[in-house]
Amino acid sequence: YRGILLEQTKCASLTHCSDEQVDKLLKYFEARGFKPMPSKGKRAADHPGAGKARALWISLGQLGAIENPSEKALEAFARRQLHCDKLQWADQGLIYKLIEALKAIAERHGWRQSLDGIDAAGAVLVLKRRLIDAQMIKLRAADWVAAEWDAPRAAREFGGVEVRSILSASLTDLDQVAQVLGVEIAAAKAAGAFQCTTT
Repeated sequence: YRGILLEQTKCASLTHCSDEQVDKLLKYFEARGFKPMPSKGKRAADHPGAGKARALWISLGQLGAIENPSEKALEAFARRQLHCDKLQWADQGLIYKLIEALKAIAERHGWRQSLDGIDAAGAVLVLKRRLIDAQMIKLRAADWVAAEWDAPRAAREFGGVEVRSILSASLTDLDQVAQVLGVEIAAAKAAGAFQCTTT
């Protein structure tokens, strides 16, 4: 395998290959009888690190911290951080670099990431509540919500989402609130109420 890889791509590792080099290698193997397995609907990068990076990326989009929350934009960001053409090809031991870079963006936009003293089981809930707090701060700064509105009121007024309290809300409810507030942040940005920092 290594000999064929070197002969066909001039690279000693698949992680150093470009998309074109991987295509060339795949065609070489297919010409010799290799048949790729059909996709089962899962993303190739579905491992815990990539899943966490994807969730952070989407949340950063809802916070207005990135311009484009698409999968393609995440791949481009990951390429710059990890020096690898595809997230799925990255050394899984280095995915933490990507996650730390995303956390740094979150911190710059007021979304605290420290989980010191937080039980692992409740970490996601805490981070989601903090995201909503950061979203509300941005919306207030843009004069997009009344100063006396809390997140449940904003979610109800903007998206018809009924949540009594952010502290007692389920993860599903918190996701809905974050999504509604994310839409409003995008609308405020489009109206020129504040500028989104490009990463």
